[in-house]
Amino acid sequence: CLLEGKTSGEFSSLLDVPRLSEMMIIFMKGVLIKAKIKNFHFEEAQSFLTEYITFILEHYTRKAS
Repeated sequence: CLLEGKTSGEFSSLLDVPRLSEMMIIFMKGVLIKAKIKNFHFEEAQSFLTEYITFILEHYTRKAS
């Protein structure tokens, strides 16, 4: 999806797709660990993931104005 967005011009041409993809996977693994430790319910973990993945995508894939 990130590569398609970069190719279509939706995301900056400077976007490092492999690095951002790896960062998102590492982040998701961390959230799973946090969810286990804090006994998050599925909906809490999903909400947390959605909030932060959205933040990452909005701030690090935005085309320069």
